[in-house]
Parts: sequence; C-alpha cells; structure tokens
Amino acid sequence: GDCNDQEPSIAPGLDEQCDEIDHDCDQYPDEGCNSDLRSAIVNFASGPSLLGSTLADPASCAIDPRQDENCDEVPQREIQLSAFAIEIHEVTQAQYGRCVSFGYCTLPLRVTGIESSQRFGNPEFADYPMTWVTQTQAERYCSWLGGRLPTEAEWERSARGTQALNDIQYINGRQSCTKKRIY
Repeated sequence: GDCNDQEPSIAPGLDEQCDEIDHDCDQYPDEGCNSDLRSAIVNFASGPSLLGSTLADPASCAIDPRQDENCDEVPQREIQLSAFAIEIHEVTQAQYGRCVSFGYCTLPLRVTGIESSQRFGNPEFADYPMTWVTQTQAERYCSWLGGRLPTEAEWERSARGTQALNDIQYINGRQSCTKKRIY
C-alpha cells in the first residue's frame, strides 16, 4: 500500500521530486538527485574468492591460537560467493548525518576526552569516514539505503580483488606502515 494514504504524491513507484521528501516510499529521499550523497557502486560477479590468510602457520595456530594475530584467518581457502555490490567509498559523516536528519538513524557515541568522537556534525569533517557507531547503527543506515552490511567474505573479496595478497599487507606494497593517519 501507500506509505502516506493522505498524500497522493507519496506512494510506491512514484518518481522522486528532489525536495527531501521520500516520494517513492523506499525510505531514502531524493535518490538520484543532486542531494544524493551516496558513492558509486561496484558490482562483483558470483564465483570463487579467497577467504583468509597465509600469514600464520595453521599447525602452530592449532596449538596456541593466541601466538599470532592472524590465527583466526588460517587456513586460507577458496569459497564460492554469490554476486554482490558495494559502494566504492566508506560512509561519510555527511551521509550518515543525512540519515540522522531524516530520523531513521541515531546519533553516534560521544566519549569525553576522545576528540574523534566529537567530530560528528562538524562541517570540517563532513567527508571523513563515519566512526563511533555500533554494528546495529551501521545495519540501520544500510537498511535506510535498501542495502545491508557486507559479509566478511564479501569485504575480503572487495578489498583483495582476485589477488591472494599473501605478501603485501598494505596497498603501497610495503610490509609495514611507517606513517599512520588515524581518524
């Protein structure tokens, strides 16, 4: 049925009007309009994908799983994934803020003394990745867009492409990161 029985300009299947009202009742106002802040989508075909890592010894991890931080990632194996799509960029503070302004999402956690938790709502950080939300809040944001969080396997597939990446831990090709940028 109609998502607003009192308003004929708001019903499933109608075109968006780019006026911050959800005319087509899909929970996301103004998709496709200039105010649509979502990033482009990358589609991944179904097929084989690697899951896990070869950076730890499975035999040693079986004896003491705490001996290497990569023990929860071994053995690396090939799995079959269904087709999926994922946005190119992380959710920004501005994107999440739009969900909050429409009343669908809740405010992120603010922790006294932790500067990064105080950034939400500050225009200076609008394009920074969204932080300080729970998994439930992230799931709610995704559902607002008609999507869901990626599974671990989908996340690994989108991050690694088709390469094993066994000997490259950082995108710049180095084994360690000498510069850190923490948001």
